[in-house]
Amino acid sequence: MTQAERLQTEVLTVFQNHPDRKFTVQEVNDQLELKGASAFKRVVKAIAELEGAGRIQISNKGKFKLTEQKATISGIFHANERGFGFVSIPDSDDPDIFIPKEAKHTAINGDEVEAQIVRDGDPWKNRGPEGKIINILNRAVTTMVGDFKQYSDVEVQKTGFVGYIQSREKKLSGIPVFLSDKGLHPQMGDIVLADITDYPSEDRPGQMRGIAVKIIGNQNDPGVDIESQVYAHGLHIDFPQEA
Repeated sequence: MTQAERLQTEVLTVFQNHPDRKFTVQEVNDQLELKGASAFKRVVKAIAELEGAGRIQISNKGKFKLTEQKATISGIFHANERGFGFVSIPDSDDPDIFIPKEAKHTAINGDEVEAQIVRDGDPWKNRGPEGKIINILNRAVTTMVGDFKQYSDVEVQKTGFVGYIQSREKKLSGIPVFLSDKGLHPQMGDIVLADITDYPSEDRPGQMRGIAVKIIGNQNDPGVDIESQVYAHGLHIDFPQEA
């Protein structure tokens, strides 16, 4: 945990210990018993970041208080190719929760997620609840099959990646997987199976990283489309010796 993250935690604790109280920045600073202009600036920044994250809110008189937390649920994220998605609750008759594109955190299709309800549904207007994803509980995708785009030697030396693959599945096609040069080195046009090593993050929201573990074939090879689908869905095509 960085110094800035630690201070954010300490500031948030002040509000959590007094959930009904409103604080000025100076009062928060006094609660933490910090001295000096430099410390005060760090507290201002921490409060601004907590407000931006929705953890605290500002009143019309310039004071801050803890944001009342909405209900949270756990479910499966179903991505739409246009960027938004829905969270469904397994074995439940509750309506799916709409997740806008900007509120999906780093979730990808099939992930088990924790979501917070930000607006209740209105059955009279045929409108379901809306939420935002606040945590990724379990990643659904551990491998990916995609068409390989090769980097030049200069790009390999500069980035450490031999290129990237893009899935043909519409719900995953917008998230390229950059392949480390520590794995296999495919050629342009190859269809590749890769193990995922890093998932989207706040720093890299639109990409993953991985290692090429199998070159399924070239996109022009006969039958390679069917074989790539087999690998994409985790099916086994090798029979045991007994069979």
